[in-house]
Amino acid sequence: MKRIQGFTLIEVMIAIFIFSSGMLAFMAYHARANTMIFDAESSQIAHSLGINLAEEINSMTPERFIELCDKSNITYDSIYQDANLSVYFNQGGPFVVGPFDAWGRPLGGDPSEQYMFYRMLRITTYNNITDSSYDNNTPFSRLRHVEVIISWPMRGFGSTKC
Repeated sequence: MKRIQGFTLIEVMIAIFIFSSGMLAFMAYHARANTMIFDAESSQIAHSLGINLAEEINSMTPERFIELCDKSNITYDSIYQDANLSVYFNQGGPFVVGPFDAWGRPLGGDPSEQYMFYRMLRITTYNNITDSSYDNNTPFSRLRHVEVIISWPMRGFGSTKC
């Protein structure tokens, strides 16, 4: 009598176990890769928004910059969102950044989007940075240091900011 050859049930179960273990490892790698891509994309968008805001500040006329620093109601060393200071940019015209508005939301997008970018400014005087004191008539008293701060929620942590 001729014996029929084939896989036994044990061999099939071992093959399924090995295959499923490999697939689980691949799925874990795939999920981590998606997270890394999202984080890299978010930081790239934040970098672009920060560079854009710094360029907006660099392109201000000296009169507008003096008006922003000295004649507005800002307090030095305080953090202000750029939308609150938008009247000083673009000579009072519309203030938007590329495909994002001043809050980092896509233009025409859903305003309740979870991952929003916040652009902020902190303006400091030279005297505060160097812990020195110069008279108001010296050139050092006119120097200002402007920090551009970008913040956004991390993936999975809605209230934690990068």
